Amino acid sequence: MPRGFDNLLTILFASTVLVGLVLYLRPEAVPVDHAPARAVAIVHKAQAMIDESELLVALQQFDREADFNSGGIYLFVLDADGQNIYHAADRTLVGSDFAKLVDLDGRRFGKKLITDTAAAGVWHSYRTRAGWRFTYARKTRNGQIIAAGFSAPN
Repeated sequence: MPRGFDNLLTILFASTVLVGLVLYLRPEAVPVDHAPARAVAIVHKAQAMIDESELLVALQQFDREADFNSGGIYLFVLDADGQNIYHAADRTLVGSDFAKLVDLDGRRFGKKLITDTAAAGVWHSYRTRAGWRFTYARKTRNGQIIAAGFSAPN
């Protein structure tokens, strides 16, 4: 079995366990069906597209792919400094500084997402008026952060 496939399986398993743990600790937050696995797949697909071409070309391709904003899961991309350079669900967020974002509890979830995201990928969660949001994010070799998020109903 190729090494990359082993790594993907490890990441998928770890992300599923991590989301399960988050849900166990926060039972009021229940994600949409299969959302964690779909979020991971979307991020990996977007990263492959970025790795295969220039960033700007990949960002244009994202708009042509229905996968990047469907079924309640959306893709967004930050530059290495945390500036939003692409958001499939809310174009008004493009250009915003994610480091300044805070959740309902006053936590600076945007800054945490920027500092904690690694090439291997990590999960983040934060609370909004609409409910919990979960985000899977990983860094590209050039330092951009590729992330897919989804909401869990209240």
